[in-house]
Amino acid sequence: MRLSLAVLALFAAMPPAASAQQPGGKGEPAIGLELSAKLCSGCHVIAPDQVSGTVSDGVPSFMEIARGPRGDPELLDEVLIQPTHPAMPEPPLSGIERAHVVAYIMSLEER
Repeated sequence: MRLSLAVLALFAAMPPAASAQQPGGKGEPAIGLELSAKLCSGCHVIAPDQVSGTVSDGVPSFMEIARGPRGDPELLDEVLIQPTHPAMPEPPLSGIERAHVVAYIMSLEER
C-alpha cells in the first residue's frame, strides 16, 4: 500500500508529458499582437495597417486567415502546435502563447 501511494504521489507531482501541447486557455489579443509582431510579421501581414516588414508571396495575411476556412480557433491552435512551414517558430509556442496569438487572429475576423 505504501509503495502504491508513493508511486501515485510521484505521478501526481510530474508535469503532464504533453504540457506544451495543452491549450493555454483564453488568450489576450493585445499580447497576441505583440507575439505576432515579434515572431510572425517577417512573413505574414499581421495587422490591417502594417506597412513594413518582409512579407512572403503566397503567405496569407492574418486577416485572410481569420476570415477564411483556416479561421477556426482549434485549427489555428493545431497549426501552431505543428507548424506547417520551416520558418514558423521553433520550438513551437507554449499553450498560453498560442492562445494569445489565436485570440489576436480571431479578433481580426471583422476588420
